[in-house]
Amino acid sequence: MLPWAQQLLAAADGIGQAVEAARGPLRGEFRLGAIPAAMPATGTFVEALLAAHPELIVAVRSLTSREIERTLASFELDAGLTYLDHEPPAEVLSVPLYQENYLVVTPVSDGEAPQLDLAEIATMPLCLLHQGMQNRRILDARLAERGIVLRPQATADSYVALIAMVEAGRLSTIVPDSYAAMLPRGGRAAVASIRDIISPSSVGLIVRDRHPLGPLSAAALIVARGMKPHLQKRIDRKPLSLIG
Repeated sequence: MLPWAQQLLAAADGIGQAVEAARGPLRGEFRLGAIPAAMPATGTFVEALLAAHPELIVAVRSLTSREIERTLASFELDAGLTYLDHEPPAEVLSVPLYQENYLVVTPVSDGEAPQLDLAEIATMPLCLLHQGMQNRRILDARLAERGIVLRPQATADSYVALIAMVEAGRLSTIVPDSYAAMLPRGGRAAVASIRDIISPSSVGLIVRDRHPLGPLSAAALIVARGMKPHLQKRIDRKPLSLIG
């Protein structure tokens, strides 16, 4: 009975939102789920959403890709930011926003951070996301195609934790390029590019594919379709030398 009850509640919420939208600006709480890798993109998306609908209140939750798919299906989210081309979510409408590439973050040493080969990276002491996180599963799959296996000495479910381990001085990590500009300046970490070409991953916005589409989900799709070039440009601005 639970799925039917969830649909009834979602329909009732949608009716209320539609009535409010007909009377004036879109109001209420907008619930956004984002994978950790997409967290740097949430700022740009939320700013664009609030610029279009200033009466909304946005609640952002950090979730895995599987949690986003599940909570969209149970009507607990209005939209999600997640991967689109690896383990693609089912029964959703999507808008690609940017292409994700990888960078290596290493403890600071003398001179600039070098450009590294994948085989060399595999021999370094690493801390990575655990394999329950889709970014890690994608990375493992990309490297398995080249016969490379990563064996990290520490794992976490947060990039903040990984960068903290790097700044402690011994471990290195691999992060999405969107995180490069968010590293603390003056810290003890350096960003290095990867010499080998790794296929990028597509990150985008998804909403539950249902009819009629709720006003909040519809608004998210419209905003996402209008911001793609701007967001990709921001993601592409990444430093490749010593932080600070």
